[in-house]
Amino acid sequence: MRETRIGVVIQERLSILFDDTTKDPICKVVGSIYVKPTKRNIDSFCLTVRDKRSHVEHWDEKNSRCRNITAGVPHLALDPGDQVFKISLTKNRGEHHQQDLGLEVPVASYTCIPRLRPMPMQRRMY
Repeated sequence: MRETRIGVVIQERLSILFDDTTKDPICKVVGSIYVKPTKRNIDSFCLTVRDKRSHVEHWDEKNSRCRNITAGVPHLALDPGDQVFKISLTKNRGEHHQQDLGLEVPVASYTCIPRLRPMPMQRRMY
C-alpha cells in the first residue's frame, strides 16, 4: 500500500455573548474541516478525527461526498471520542468519474460543548 498525503484545513470560529444579567459569558466554538487539493489520483480516503477530551458535542457532514462511517469501524481501533469520515474525491459525470482536486466547501463541521472556554494562544518555536 502506498502512502498518500492529503492536506486538511480546520477552521474554527469563536462567538462570545455577554449579557448584563449573568456574569459568565456564553461561548460557542464551531469548526469546519476542508480538504486541500491533491494531485494524486485517488477516489476516496478515510479521515479519523481524534477528540480525546470530548470537546465536540455535535458532528455534521456538510457535503454529499462526506459520510460518517464511525459505526462501521471496529471499536478496538478507536478511542471513545473518535469520528471516522469517508471522503470521496471524485465527481460523477454520467458514466465518467472526474478527479476533484479539492473541495472549496467544508466536508464536515462540528460544534463544541458549551463549557469550552478560549485559552490564550502560545507561540511555539520549532
